Amino acid sequence: MTDEEAWAELTATAAAPECVAIGECGLNYTKDFSEPQVQRDVFKRQVEMACELRKPVFVHEKEAQDDLIKILDEFGNRLPPVVIHSFTGSVEQGIKYIDKGFYLGITGYVCKDKSDGGIRRLLSERILPLDKLLVETDSPFMYPNMRASKLP
Repeated sequence: MTDEEAWAELTATAAAPECVAIGECGLNYTKDFSEPQVQRDVFKRQVEMACELRKPVFVHEKEAQDDLIKILDEFGNRLPPVVIHSFTGSVEQGIKYIDKGFYLGITGYVCKDKSDGGIRRLLSERILPLDKLLVETDSPFMYPNMRASKLP
């Protein structure tokens, strides 16, 4: 199967009504994944698919916010709803996403975050509007440790 045949099959599968979003897809510059340029190229195709199929895009981003926003901005008003999956960034990063109208997925990491400028501040200072907040598990990776922390 060629890359284009695989892409056509993936697109046909994603077009099915049972598929409600495109993703998890995105950019991760923290680990030894594919080269960043390869990640950007594939992510652009995935976002294009989401635009064509008019399905939300479920995004994974680690230490790649500027590139990710640049790519998403290329799609302008064609861009479907965007969910930033398992958001663990700073208030400043969260505000950039919120200002774009994106949703932030918050996991059990909120119970572990000890930073002064992270998720807890987004919530406690009501910077993150409740209509842009999605609660997710990302189990088993982002489980809450309820004994270690008090929630805001």
